[in-house]
Order: sequence, then C-alpha cells, then structure tokens
Amino acid sequence: MKFTKMSLMAVMLIGSSVLARENLEMDGDVRLFYSSSDKANTLFDKSNSLEEVGLRISATEDFTEFVSAKATLYAVTPMGFTYNLAEGSWTGGQTTNAWMGEVFVKAKAGNTITELGRMELDTPLVFTETWSIVPNTFESVLVVNEDIPSTTLSAAYVGRHNSGVIGGGVTDITIAGQTDARGDIYSDFYEGAYAFGASNNSWKPLTAQAWVYLAQHAVNTYWLQADLNMDGILAGLQYTGGDYYQAGANNENVTGTAMAAMLGYQMGDTLTVKASFSQTSKDIGHGGNLATQQVAGAQQSKLYTEAWWNYGRIVLADTISMNFTAEYSAEDIADFGLYVTRADTTNVGTMNEATVSASKSFGHLDTSLVGIYSKIDSIDGTTIQAYLTYNFDIKKK
Repeated sequence: MKFTKMSLMAVMLIGSSVLARENLEMDGDVRLFYSSSDKANTLFDKSNSLEEVGLRISATEDFTEFVSAKATLYAVTPMGFTYNLAEGSWTGGQTTNAWMGEVFVKAKAGNTITELGRMELDTPLVFTETWSIVPNTFESVLVVNEDIPSTTLSAAYVGRHNSGVIGGGVTDITIAGQTDARGDIYSDFYEGAYAFGASNNSWKPLTAQAWVYLAQHAVNTYWLQADLNMDGILAGLQYTGGDYYQAGANNENVTGTAMAAMLGYQMGDTLTVKASFSQTSKDIGHGGNLATQQVAGAQQSKLYTEAWWNYGRIVLADTISMNFTAEYSAEDIADFGLYVTRADTTNVGTMNEATVSASKSFGHLDTSLVGIYSKIDSIDGTTIQAYLTYNFDIKKK
C-alpha cells in the first residue's frame, strides 16, 4: 500500500481539532499482529517473520439530521522489534507512518444515502480487504437507494485507491510461473471506474445480487450471485465474467470467467459447516479484487472457495478449487475454525492449505491464535500467527 506520511505534530493537531467538537462519537483500537513461517528458515526466526503495531482512531459527527462526516486516522510502527523479533511487517514498511484512511461526508435524503470522499467499499469485485493490520480504502462517490421494497440499488464512481490508482491498461503479471493478463488494471488512473449494483430479498430466505463494473480502456465485467439461508440450510451460486483490455500489438480484449457453488448448514450461532467449488476460464483468470490485483498473487476474492491465507491461487486461469469450512462457538471457551482449501491450476501446480484458528475476547481485548499448513506446488511449510486487538470507545456529546 502507498501511504501519505504525517508528522507527529500534524496528528496531534488533527486530534485536538476533533476533540474540540461538541457533538461527536469516537472509537478505535490498538493492534499487535505477528506471523512466522518456516518456509525459508526455522519457525520464529526473525528473517521469515512479520510483526507490526497498528492504531486506528475513528471520529463521526452528525452536523444535521441529514449530513454527517467520518474521519479515520491510522498509524503503524514496528515498535523497535525489527532487529530482535521480525524483519518484516504487515504493511511492508519498517518505519512509523500515519495517514487518514477515511475522510468522507455522508448525506441522506429520503431513502437515498450519498457518500463522498475516501472510504471503505464492499462490492464483489472492488472491496476493502481486512486481512492486514490496516484496510485498503478508496476515493469514491457512493450512492445507495432503497425506495424499492426489499431492494437496494448502488452506484459508485471509484477513483484512487491506496495501493495505486484505477483505470489504466492491463500489464501481464506472473503468479507461480503463470502469466496472467489481468495485471495492474487499476494502476494508471485517468478516467476512473464505475460500479452499479442491485440486491433483492423479496423472498426473505433468498438474497440475489447483480453488479456491473466499467473502467474505460481497462475492464468491463459483471458479477451475479444468489444466496439461500432457509431453516439452517445454506446454498449459493456465483458467476462472474469480464473483458479486459490487453495492451499489445493488436490491443485486443481478453475474456475471463469464474463460477462457484456452495452448500452448507448452520445451527444457530453455534455451528456452521460449508463446502464449496469453483472453476475459472481456461485462458485468463478472473474473480479477484480488481483494486489489488497489481500485486501479483496477493488479491483476495469473494468467491466461496477463497483460501484463509494464500490468496490469488483460486482465481488463476484454468483453476479448479474446493473449500471446506467449519466454525464452532464453544460458549465461555472460544470460537474455533477449520478452513481447508485446494486449488488445482493446469500447467502450474496445486495449492493445498489447512488452517485452524481459536479466538476469544476478554472484555475490550480480542485475541486469536492461528496455525496454517500449506503446500504450494512442491514447497510446504507451517505458519503461526497471533492477533491482539484492544478496542476502546471515546464518546463526547
């Protein structure tokens, strides 16, 4: 990610200005994330470990009944552990940085809400990823309308993103030895991208949604999805396809598709089990987060089969993937998870991943311990991760 650095004085001035407001709500958290793998060296060796401390402070104020604003400050630091605990960080930097991750105004008129500024987004093919110690955000205009009963209509113009910018041509990238023409679709923005979506649940057990994305000289794509939750029975279908502009001698378009299906069972808030399957088109991969796929192999996907940690493999061209998920909440003990993913990519290889997790909250403190075993092509290894998050609220009226 690319960050705008801020001095400590600037951060203090922003904080004092926010606290001076008479009508606001504030919350935040402090995070300590750690990860270590034995793929390159022994487990817990600092040369193949990640560590970082993150701070989030969010402030929201209602100026009137119809207009409000939100600002979120993020800061990250290795806290001096670089030389004795971990040489890597979750954000890729080794210095202390602070930046405004969100700054937007929200206006409400009837059943229509409009947001303008830098914000998080949650759509099937352009979305905020939360796996890191800080999320990615977008400079965007978002309009959501609910005038039609049981229907939500969305329209967005999406510009710059903190990993880069949106709307340029496609450059080939290589993932696990496979050239993928999707490339840095969002890397040279000059015309922006547009997203239009509709979601309906007139029949309460079923939610259906459709999305279209248009980025001139980059990509035209769509996403269709239907999810059923009836008496504990879970089922879902996803289909997505798109035409990508591929820079080259002929400046021709290439077409990618992906489909996925899911079946599962949910027993109240105690147990959830799901099995899913997906397949991508033969010539080009598709289905990953368009905003982050300029980072080879790092983009997440909202396909049902997405792995817990090794993102990017299930959306490679000519890939068949399967996923099994089981989550169990033991009251007064912890929440447990088991996530198993297999992705077979023609002419590239196979990715197997098995993840187990245990999470528990102690008042304001959320804790998670995760173990990951993965075998990607001929390389296998174990990863151990620990997540600590302390949540706090500051409210002033």
